[in-house]
Amino acid sequence: IATAGSGEDQVIFTTDDDLTIHAARIYKCLGYQEETFSDFTSYADGSLSAFNPLSKTLSEGDILYFAYQENNYFEKLIASVDTPRTGNIEGVWEYYRALSDGTFEWAELEVEDETDTFSQSGEISFTIPADWESGKVNDIEATWLRFRITSASLDAAFASIKQFKIDEIYGRVSVSNAAQIDEEV
Repeated sequence: IATAGSGEDQVIFTTDDDLTIHAARIYKCLGYQEETFSDFTSYADGSLSAFNPLSKTLSEGDILYFAYQENNYFEKLIASVDTPRTGNIEGVWEYYRALSDGTFEWAELEVEDETDTFSQSGEISFTIPADWESGKVNDIEATWLRFRITSASLDAAFASIKQFKIDEIYGRVSVSNAAQIDEEV
């Protein structure tokens, strides 16, 4: 396998693991309200009408989930807002983190949110955490990101969304250097 960036020398490496890169699209988009999951994946790509993944009265603990296939990762989610959210909504972005004992937990993810909590279209970007691993949510194995509502005013309503998309994806496997360097110290 070889890789090179703009103006960089090619890096050659080998791996014993399979690396599968999928198309840059959201694998699953789920809303979670009143202890029920709703699947909005078919709407997320923008091919159907606008949708509201959290359409019921908002409350603490309502969640918007995004998944990508297997061990592929993204660092930018693009949201096209049809109708902005109303009222005051506070929330936290989280990723599914692998623990050393083989279990998982949700961990807070620092993001740059151009959407101002879904009040306008924009990018939600972040640095891919080293301990972000695929895991199961609602019996679906994937790499998960979520927005969890921590508070909402009584007049709050979530945004109507035209599309969610990711435009670049990344894969991760264990590698070793495959090039021999003469006279290496």
